[in-house]
Amino acid sequence: MEIEQTALASLFETILLPKETKDEPAKKKIEEPIINKDVSFKEKGLCMFFEKKPTEIEESLLQKILAAIKVTNDKTQRIHTGEKDFDLSIKECTKTHMIVWGLSLENTNKYTPTNLENIKILFSDSLSQLNEDVELKKQLWNALKDFNS
Repeated sequence: MEIEQTALASLFETILLPKETKDEPAKKKIEEPIINKDVSFKEKGLCMFFEKKPTEIEESLLQKILAAIKVTNDKTQRIHTGEKDFDLSIKECTKTHMIVWGLSLENTNKYTPTNLENIKILFSDSLSQLNEDVELKKQLWNALKDFNS
């Protein structure tokens, strides 16, 4: 399933309005993101979104995931959204790749990398859900293989 571009655009402010002409009112146009495919999250870092701070067990799983994809803690940026809106929180991200743990948006698929605003985004189930379900871990692992390609 493909993500609806207009829904994503409204969330991440990517709509460009063309100049109006007398004959035709302005139509909303979505700008395609430009992704530098030569930049990997191992080099530039990884932004991670959480609704709340991970528990000790969740943090242990997260460290295993980061080790598996060869990303060190100093190359990560963590954002706890709490009560903030996700679209406001994304502006805080300073990395080229983002994993969103346990948060979802309409018209997005978990475990399917999405490009938006020069950021490659992967939505995942929460760390606690992953910790309990081997099938979800497999889905995440397969998605992470594609995430950096």
